[in-house]
Amino acid sequence: MENTATTHSTPFFRRLLIVLGKSILFAVLAGIFVWLLSQPIGTLLNAEQINALNAGDMSRIQAGVLNLLYLILVVGSMASLFIVRQLISKQPLRSAGLGFFKWQPEFGEGWILGAVLVIIGYLLMLISGMARSTGQEFIFSTFLWWILFFLIQPFFEELIFRGFLMSLLGRYFNLKVALIVSSFAFAIVHADNDGFSIISFVTITLAGFLFGLLFMKSGQLWLPTGMHAAWNFMQGVVFGFPTSGVKTYALLDTTTSGPAWLSGGTFGFEGSILAILLMLAAIWWYRGSWKQERLSAIMNLSLNPSKIAIPDEEKGSDANLP
Repeated sequence: MENTATTHSTPFFRRLLIVLGKSILFAVLAGIFVWLLSQPIGTLLNAEQINALNAGDMSRIQAGVLNLLYLILVVGSMASLFIVRQLISKQPLRSAGLGFFKWQPEFGEGWILGAVLVIIGYLLMLISGMARSTGQEFIFSTFLWWILFFLIQPFFEELIFRGFLMSLLGRYFNLKVALIVSSFAFAIVHADNDGFSIISFVTITLAGFLFGLLFMKSGQLWLPTGMHAAWNFMQGVVFGFPTSGVKTYALLDTTTSGPAWLSGGTFGFEGSILAILLMLAAIWWYRGSWKQERLSAIMNLSLNPSKIAIPDEEKGSDANLP
């Protein structure tokens, strides 16, 4: 079992190699699990749908199929995380933010935050004339499928970038390094999306930074997942913007005009300077997360459990943790 003091006194390059080694192992295992699990459903997507998916147009694919694909990604990643974190590193999955203490109010807080930010942005774009919504298309069953999708998809990304990567970097380096590196990594993986620009890179980096602050604040994935889910859902399904350059089913048919740095262009609202300002405002609001040691305590739960203050109502759920 690792020891915190020993881990942080290990030479820098050795710690770097350990982090790289565990990251590669995680990615390889996840890839294997996902490949195995996806074999039975390979026939659900035809060539046209695969091309649409590669082009960033999810609106042409049944939401039920997308949910199944992302569920496979979640299961494969969870299996990989269990092997790397629990079996090899001897750390409980709770150290990756997978605890369930007060998860409902945390998710709710995150959802309200994400929804409010997008609503403010949408109203500002309407008032300024940069956005115009004409008509609506409400299909109840489709709407429900897309709600489910925007619960699974953000959880998958939070599991990877905050649950695995950020907590791993925080353990071997420190939380500031973990927050910054995971935020840049989160933005880089979106670089291939349609309409990606310097502004959208900044927006997504700041979004990753905000999600990281929310993760630090609670020590669990539900707060950043709630915010991430509402942010994507409100942009794509409710207001009809492309979500990080990806088209989805939408209730409103929204068109934008004006320079891309203001309207967001083909990348959607996240490509707008307004999104950057809203992200900065939310980061300022949650700036106190820097002072909290909740995430640090959870990351070291399996190392020094006697030194960590856990609320009485939470102790019961963690009684069997190694």
